[in-house]
Amino acid sequence: MSPALRKGDRALVSVIYYDSAEPKRGDLVLIEENRNGKTTLDIKRIIAVGGDLVEITPKQVVVNGKALQEPYLDRSQDETVPVIAKRKFGPEQIANNSYFVLGDHREKSYDSLYFGPVDRSKIKGRAMTVIRDGGHWYQQEPLK
Repeated sequence: MSPALRKGDRALVSVIYYDSAEPKRGDLVLIEENRNGKTTLDIKRIIAVGGDLVEITPKQVVVNGKALQEPYLDRSQDETVPVIAKRKFGPEQIANNSYFVLGDHREKSYDSLYFGPVDRSKIKGRAMTVIRDGGHWYQQEPLK
């Protein structure tokens, strides 16, 4: 499983990957978002795809009735009980051609908990490789 992105990391993004594939759960994706009237690009993780039923509490993410295993979450605050989200969500079914995305650092992330599911047209690429500050790198793997 791909670890969480950290400050100083760099991602190599393929902007053509999704020309021949569909985004799936676990992908780290480059999304276009509008924040305070400005268009920005940010990397988020796809948690659910169109048709999925999502429910989020401060302690777990449930997709299609199953608690999501998220070993990539930042547990630096509390190793035993990470805060999954500051806000509750759902249960809500994600519309077709939409994706529910969350940041790996949930306490600081501006993501689908705030702006809702992301339309497919807003996904601009897939992070293929992440280079850690210090030169180490890893390739992204999808959620199982």
